[in-house]
Amino acid sequence: MKSALYLKIVCGCDFSCCVESKLFYIKNMLSFINSSLSLDSIRTPRPCVFLDRDGVVIVNKPYLSDPEQIVFTSKAFEGLRLLQQSGVRLILISNQSGIGRGYFTEEEFKAVHYRLIALLEEQQIYFDACYYCPHAPEEHCDCRKPSIGMLKQACEDFAVIQECSWMIGDSECDIKLAQNFSIRSIFLKKSGPCECSEADKTAVCSNLLECAKLIIS
Repeated sequence: MKSALYLKIVCGCDFSCCVESKLFYIKNMLSFINSSLSLDSIRTPRPCVFLDRDGVVIVNKPYLSDPEQIVFTSKAFEGLRLLQQSGVRLILISNQSGIGRGYFTEEEFKAVHYRLIALLEEQQIYFDACYYCPHAPEEHCDCRKPSIGMLKQACEDFAVIQECSWMIGDSECDIKLAQNFSIRSIFLKKSGPCECSEADKTAVCSNLLECAKLIIS
């Protein structure tokens, strides 16, 4: 089965010239777009759940470069499926400085990405898009979290209802990103009850299923 995730070439042609299995820099980031989406779906305003990859969707293995080492976090499939069924957009937002630091190549990075998507597809889970920052911290780019470049690009590519959107992450930079973009956030910790603070718009959950239930409640 072919992966539904293709890469967008910026050319103003409303997604009609997407091509499979090629990597392009989109405003200095790596951008994967789900080509199976209709233009109506892309242009219809919907809330979005932005998710970090490592530590949220898959177990955090620093500078992961081996596709066989992918392990999903607890309740990841159940949570992602519930969010998908609710009608929100699912968009992955991830810093991958291992490329910029020279720890792994773009080809190795792509292998991990495509394996991740294939495993999700086996569970009938589909992301609208995935955005990755490939830069090392010292490059001072505009897309590395907690800078909002990846979220801004996502909202240019898709019709997103920003005030109803969320960011799920497991690090301070994920929560800071949400604050910088004025959306609600969920901090994913490994154990403990789900908590929510209206003051800072940050909730605390222990797995993606808890996150999903909170978001759709």
